[in-house]
Amino acid sequence: VESLREEKGGVYSPRAFSSYQSEPTPKYFIEASFTCAPENVEDLIQTVYKDVANLKANGPTPEILQKVKEARKKSYQIGLKENSYWMSNLVFSYENELDPSRILQAEQGIESLAVKSMKKAAKKYFKEDELMRMVLMPETK
Repeated sequence: VESLREEKGGVYSPRAFSSYQSEPTPKYFIEASFTCAPENVEDLIQTVYKDVANLKANGPTPEILQKVKEARKKSYQIGLKENSYWMSNLVFSYENELDPSRILQAEQGIESLAVKSMKKAAKKYFKEDELMRMVLMPETK
């Protein structure tokens, strides 16, 4: 978000998220997406690649990690009040044979995130040989 929106000023609402499923075969994906003017596409994609390379080499800065923790905690606190949050987490726990009480320990998990473990995870899960790049451009007249 900082690189794309605040430093480059090229996007309004960049987002990144991940998803995991264990059945029928284990798989995951990590997605970064944003909208921008067509002339900014290549520069902004290269910015994402540089950010990922930096995350793999150095991990997040302590400041960025703290922002992530605060955002995750806020989202968690909001989620605890919503049926959809409980339903999706209970289903995930059931499908993955996990103890559903883990839902109530999420805040401790968030707090345990560290620069070193984030760097290790980035190296493990951001794989260049499995990268998929998709760009939707406006229709030409």
